[in-house]
Amino acid sequence: MKINYSFAFSCLTVFALFFSCSDEKKEQRIPQLPVLKVEKRTVNDTTIFPANVEGVKNIEIRPKIEGFIERIYVDEGAYVQKGDLLFELEAEPLQADAQAARDAIGIARADRYDAQVDVDKLVPLVEEGIISEVELKKAQAGLAQANSRLKESENVYRSAQRTSDYKSIKSPVTGRINSLPYRLGSLVGPTNNLPLTTVSQNDSVFVYFSMDEKDYVAFLDETRGTSLQEKIANFPEVVFELSNGNNYKQKGRIQTTTGTINSSTGSITFRAIFPNPDGKLTDGYSGLLKIPIKYSDVVVVPAESTYKEQTLTYLFRVANQDTIYNTLVNIEKRVGNVIIVNSGIKVGDTILAKGLGKVQDSAKIKPKLIALDSVLGNVKKAFRNE
Repeated sequence: MKINYSFAFSCLTVFALFFSCSDEKKEQRIPQLPVLKVEKRTVNDTTIFPANVEGVKNIEIRPKIEGFIERIYVDEGAYVQKGDLLFELEAEPLQADAQAARDAIGIARADRYDAQVDVDKLVPLVEEGIISEVELKKAQAGLAQANSRLKESENVYRSAQRTSDYKSIKSPVTGRINSLPYRLGSLVGPTNNLPLTTVSQNDSVFVYFSMDEKDYVAFLDETRGTSLQEKIANFPEVVFELSNGNNYKQKGRIQTTTGTINSSTGSITFRAIFPNPDGKLTDGYSGLLKIPIKYSDVVVVPAESTYKEQTLTYLFRVANQDTIYNTLVNIEKRVGNVIIVNSGIKVGDTILAKGLGKVQDSAKIKPKLIALDSVLGNVKKAFRNE
């Protein structure tokens, strides 16, 4: 039998090409995906609380006498120095009283002079025996009464003058004028419900904010110190965000706390103090207080390298160089695009960086190693001051 070698060779060629194409298609089905090595980093986070500003001193300005407002020398929001004149009350009756008291002093001085003259005349007469000593004693008693009336008149005058001076109302401190609820001609007095105004001494300001019970417990657990005051002293500087979204240029420090949880709100109030040299922060200002939190030397992965199923977080760990396995991880916190991992992976593990939606558990991949920072480039600020 004659063998057709040409036909056999053709068949072998076809089979070889078939299996070669099959292997190439199989090879093409294995995707090349980016992977990265798990690292430890120091992560900076910020906790934010609504906050309100109060002046360190809010001094109520109240009149000490009753009278009509005759002049107002300041406007709302004005910055005043200690001793600046703020208000003038109508004080004609008071000035009349002071003048009457001054006139009474003149009369009392004249009476004392006359009484002194009488005593001076009688002394030599008594010494010569011309008159009895009784007459001298009567004159001396009259002089003592005249001196007493003079002192009383002087006291009345000083009191009247002081009362008259109360018509001019001055600022007891340097600060900023708040609202002015009264206008010219208003009758005001010591018993009015509202003060004439308040002056906020605001070269420094207090910023008040509240933590809920959970945040407060975390503050106690995570801050160095044995006592509450030690923990407050060890707390980092805080930042105040203005209503326009910008951070106030001066940093503050937490000073104190009420130390008890409000049963109505379930929160505890803290007080921070901020320098305010230009007076920008005023009483009643609101914003956000930012407390920096630092997670030192923690395992981190990009949020993009994880996925969630209900409340659980997973990622794909690479094993045997080219096989990925679904891996459950326990997370501490998400900071921007950075996830802090407590357990499930360790430093040096290789994980799938991107493309999680293209693969399944136990799939083969062609790993392409990339740097962690290439995925986290848009959140470098989380690693500031590592």
